[in-house]
Amino acid sequence: MQHKSNTNFMRRQFRRYIKPDYSNQKSELVTVYIRYDYNRTKRTLINTGHKIDADLYWDFKKHTIKRSCPDFEKVSQDIEGIENKISNILQYARNSQVDPTPEYLVDRLQGFKEVLVANNTKTAFFQSLDKFIEDRQSNGSVSEHAVRDYKSLRKHLTGFEKYWKRPLSFASLDIVFYEKFVYYLTYIAEKPDKEKGLKMNSISKQIKNLKVFYNDRKKKDNLPIIDLSDFKRKNEVVDHVYLNENEILHFWNKDLSKHTDLIETRDLLVFGCYTGLRYSDIYSLQPYHFKKVIVGGDIQTAIQKTQKKVHEKVDIALIHLAKEVAEKYEYNLPKIPMNEFNERLKKLGEEAKLNELVSLTYKCGKEIKEEVYKKHDLLSSHICRRSFATNMYLRGIDPDIIMTNTGHSSLKTLFSYIKVTKREKAFKLYDYFTATDTKEKVLVK
Repeated sequence: MQHKSNTNFMRRQFRRYIKPDYSNQKSELVTVYIRYDYNRTKRTLINTGHKIDADLYWDFKKHTIKRSCPDFEKVSQDIEGIENKISNILQYARNSQVDPTPEYLVDRLQGFKEVLVANNTKTAFFQSLDKFIEDRQSNGSVSEHAVRDYKSLRKHLTGFEKYWKRPLSFASLDIVFYEKFVYYLTYIAEKPDKEKGLKMNSISKQIKNLKVFYNDRKKKDNLPIIDLSDFKRKNEVVDHVYLNENEILHFWNKDLSKHTDLIETRDLLVFGCYTGLRYSDIYSLQPYHFKKVIVGGDIQTAIQKTQKKVHEKVDIALIHLAKEVAEKYEYNLPKIPMNEFNERLKKLGEEAKLNELVSLTYKCGKEIKEEVYKKHDLLSSHICRRSFATNMYLRGIDPDIIMTNTGHSSLKTLFSYIKVTKREKAFKLYDYFTATDTKEKVLVK
């Protein structure tokens, strides 16, 4: 087995090279490359940094530069230096039983000095990432929201590659990469609004998805085992808002006769706030998901559905205003795409005069930043789950029962959704004392 590996290694070679279509170029000078052939179909070009007049100074038989070339000694010396580095890298790979892919060679070559690399438009790393995203999207194993997160990871890795000035490969995934990538995400990466720097939780999500990507492709692409245990996820507590039950009732009773385009949005918001379902699950609800069940001798309506994100079947009690919404639409809820729903939700909040000022603080690197918003500007589809979890908790409902609706698997995750203010926590002490507690008790001797 070892002998076969060495034989395969000896077949891989590199040589000086100019592109065959050089005569079509506008410039008289053409770039001299070193072409590394990993196999018959997979290769890469390494730019030597030198250009020549190929018609005058290129030996097409020997694939090298003629001695008559100006500055021949200097050019040859530079190219030989790169070739020696390539030889050392490939020899090390052979001795270490490492597969010397083009990506591996380029990554290690960058460690010697800055060398211009004319890689294929898609390296194996990004080809593998694209395949990972395609697989997740086609087999329906994750939600559309998760697919967008994976595409976001690709965008940031592409930007980081340009920032780092070296091609990414799986061999790049070490602690130096991690530290530089986190720095890039913290201070350099652009958000959709063109502002630079991601928040800590967004950075954590990028690191998490990078590890998911590697672990998925490790077996499928027969990748070398890489220890990513130092790729730590750092989360912070985010002061996301929720709607209390009075605010939900205010939305429900709001006269929208002049804004009929917001009625369905309002109804879906209220439905979500009393079911705790993810919006993707609400969007995919069909009439057959609503079942009649017997509870304590009474006939009630419940939702029986497999949640998209966790792929677990859940039974959702249809309570309070959620039941009214379902009956209003005869159990065939309106279908509003999430992006459109989020836009309408902010408009609905503005119309309902949800103008309370909310201060949010978050970390950007070592800096603590504060931003102030009107509450209606913070409304999004996820507020339904936060509102359900928080309001049911404030009603004193057992967290295990709340998790039945939300689909959370742990109390830790559930409590990250419960947005009880310090004041509400303090006032909740009143729930533990009744009027009888204030009466003097007779001591029994």
